[in-house]
Amino acid sequence: MKWRSSLLLVTIALFLGGFILFYERKRPTSEETESSAKRLFDFKSDEIRWIEIDRDGTLERFEREKSTLPEPRSGSAPSAKREETAGSFGGSSKKWMMVKPAKDKADGFLVDSLADRLSGLESKRALDTPAAAPPDDQAGLSPPRFRIRFDAGKGPVSLLAGREAPATGGVYFRIDKEPASAGGGASRQRARTYLVGRELVGSLDRSPAEWREKQLIDVAALDLGEATVVRPAGTLRFRRQGEDWRLAEPIDDEAQGSKVQGLLSSVTGLRAEAFHETAEVASKAGLQQPAHRVRLARRDGQPAGELLIGNPVEGNSDRLYASAAGREGIAEVHKRILEEIDADAESFRARRLFTISEFEARELKLESKGEKLSLSKVEKPEGGGPGEWKATIPSGLKPKADAVEQTLRSLLEIEADSIVGPARDLPAYGLDPPAARAEVAEAQPSKKEVVRFGKQAPGVGKLYALKEGRSYILTVPSSILDRFTVKTYR
Repeated sequence: MKWRSSLLLVTIALFLGGFILFYERKRPTSEETESSAKRLFDFKSDEIRWIEIDRDGTLERFEREKSTLPEPRSGSAPSAKREETAGSFGGSSKKWMMVKPAKDKADGFLVDSLADRLSGLESKRALDTPAAAPPDDQAGLSPPRFRIRFDAGKGPVSLLAGREAPATGGVYFRIDKEPASAGGGASRQRARTYLVGRELVGSLDRSPAEWREKQLIDVAALDLGEATVVRPAGTLRFRRQGEDWRLAEPIDDEAQGSKVQGLLSSVTGLRAEAFHETAEVASKAGLQQPAHRVRLARRDGQPAGELLIGNPVEGNSDRLYASAAGREGIAEVHKRILEEIDADAESFRARRLFTISEFEARELKLESKGEKLSLSKVEKPEGGGPGEWKATIPSGLKPKADAVEQTLRSLLEIEADSIVGPARDLPAYGLDPPAARAEVAEAQPSKKEVVRFGKQAPGVGKLYALKEGRSYILTVPSSILDRFTVKTYR
């Protein structure tokens, strides 16, 4: 029976060893324990609801937006005050509002960084006795260099930040006690003074304008479904059709997606170089009847923002006055935005005949001078490498893969030399019936694009072309027809 005893002892030893290992892994390291002991607060940065900074009498206050407050920690019952606050402020996103000295969107990155510094604030040294701490006026605590107040869900906390302590790399700092009541009749005891890292004070030393969100419109270009640009040269209107952009005004035509997306990215990414109170510059900003106006809508049709651009800034010809819906005051922006807004309407029209991607193409059909070619890409089993092109017309043809890929690439990348005009009298251009025809389809049968090729156009090496579904005749290089013969693929 000795073997049973031995087995039992081994089992117990393994169990104890596993328990000790698990327990030790859960225990904080010595560095973590030391850091926790130095931390002055026990809350997470996303629990901070509002922050105030008082610098030389200038008060800056930031509040989280509605509907972003975190839930109370497990086991804690929300107080009436917390429930009231939850209806007004936000939580763990970067959606911060500046409410003083101006009411505007705040720079979420900067305010979140400040919240992180507050929640992780550590003491370099506690000055426990009056003898260890200098007088408040010498420490820069009376009056304080900065007064910081915030609420992390347990009531307001007030902090004082003073001067740097010589030869320490730290700043005098105090957690100021709050009065017991609004009347504040009871006298306060002297609070403990600490030395903390200078990083917190460095993050506070900003003007009100630096705390404001510089990006004037809060929407991504990829989320837009429509854009209207009113300008002296005539209104432009773009409308998304699926994932492609169309030009709806001044004419209805396919748009050059990359150029439209570039314009909208510049508008939505436009940043303020400076801010002014409206009353300061309203008379000279030219925003009552702006020369340029951009209205944006999301894919679901909901308004996404409006940008007004007015006169040049006095004394700085590189900047223009601008304002955005929902933003306080008037901003200065760089004038380069007008280079894209004032671009010729013709430059936004699509020049490419196909919008299908080379990697998505699964069928290719060509017709020219009585010859027909029909090719399909057969996918190999997963992990079996790229698909293989096979011919259904003519039967028996084993097409060269590189030749098919070259033709496909040439078709999908071909661009029009010019846009001739509306698609009328097609027989006169040799487009009905066409001299040649190309069809490219994706895996989904509903995504198919067809282009007709017609007669030679004026100029060397050009011919007329028409994309089915598009209302304008184009001219393209005639060399593309060299790829339409069956012998090219043998």
